[in-house]
Amino acid sequence: MRAADKWPGHGSFSSEPRYAAMAQLRYDIVPIPQGWSVRCNGSIGAAYSTQADAVLDTLAVAEQLQKGGDRVEVRLQEVDQPGLWRRLEPQDARLFRR
Repeated sequence: MRAADKWPGHGSFSSEPRYAAMAQLRYDIVPIPQGWSVRCNGSIGAAYSTQADAVLDTLAVAEQLQKGGDRVEVRLQEVDQPGLWRRLEPQDARLFRR
């Protein structure tokens, strides 16, 4: 299974040109009892065992979507402060790599 298949809202990464309006997406990385997951448009994806895995997969897919012209926002929910979100950019991936 590809990383992008684990969570909702991912698009096709084909190199075919797109002529429709570009999407505007927000992916929220949230803690769940089984670990971490990604929420998009009210749907929640499969569980990741670590926060780093969820973040790295989400940022990789977001970067591909942005290259295709889509607007993508990635947010990480703080564990100890559920109302607090941290916005992530592609370059933030380095903070989560082991």
